[in-house]
Amino acid sequence: MAAKEEADVPIGDNSYSRRKRTPGRLFTRRSDVYVSRNSDYKMQLGRCEGMLEKEFNEITIHGLGAAVNRAIHLALSLEERSLGRLKVSANTSTVEMVDDLEPSSDVCIPSIV
Repeated sequence: MAAKEEADVPIGDNSYSRRKRTPGRLFTRRSDVYVSRNSDYKMQLGRCEGMLEKEFNEITIHGLGAAVNRAIHLALSLEERSLGRLKVSANTSTVEMVDDLEPSSDVCIPSIV
């Protein structure tokens, strides 16, 4: 599970700490591969190749936010290395994200703007 990022976000006169929630995975199949910015690219490339050679005819590569470019690059690399046996198809969708704002101090007086 990815670590939560924190950042100070000034809102009015108060300072809050923003905590990013990790996105949920609604339904995960064994043929799903999730790519993040911290994923080891060579390891994931080898994992995908192994999945395609041994077990699956089709895999789904998921990337969110900054990892979309890595996911696309991974899919294109697999297509190139397959020497024409694989075809890449790209689909996009929207995922709702929620951040939590927590007061930086114990006493927080909301300001009216």
